[in-house]
Amino acid sequence: MDVTENYIINEKTKAIIPEHVENNYTFSKVVEDRNMFIVKKKPLDMIKSSFKAYGSGYEGAVKASQSILRKTKMLPIRISGAKDMYWFSLMAASNRDCIWLALEHTERPIDLSREETVFLLTDGYRLNVHMSYQRAKNRMDTAIKFKAILQRTMSIESLSTSKLLKGYMIIKDSSGNYRIKK
Repeated sequence: MDVTENYIINEKTKAIIPEHVENNYTFSKVVEDRNMFIVKKKPLDMIKSSFKAYGSGYEGAVKASQSILRKTKMLPIRISGAKDMYWFSLMAASNRDCIWLALEHTERPIDLSREETVFLLTDGYRLNVHMSYQRAKNRMDTAIKFKAILQRTMSIESLSTSKLLKGYMIIKDSSGNYRIKK
């Protein structure tokens, strides 16, 4: 399996899975498109560096998610890039066994047994995880809800702004203040 030092999450990234290696280090196994490779960073560190690469921050994304969902734990996040990417974790982000899934590439969880669930990912990937179906479904449902709320908010904002300014000009008057003029 290929190994790389750095990686930026993109719209083809499907999953980030912890890979425990020698000397108690944790790297990331990345599933991208139809490829799988190792990145020499912990999953959360790779997510944080991807935020920076896109000009934002992980902590801000978590605070936004907390505010929108009115929750404090197990929060999905949105990474803004060329295309918005919504991600959810299967356990606490600080847990060394935390798996991250891209909502866009996650089709659905399937109940295997009381404590085993499989997530179906795009391109036929199947990811077996040790957690109940209900917990897995709740994680994904929260991410779906988060995405829907954000998209609705952005749609309303875009619509109201376009109606407000259509056919109008913003000009600076003689007192130095800006006014809207038809």
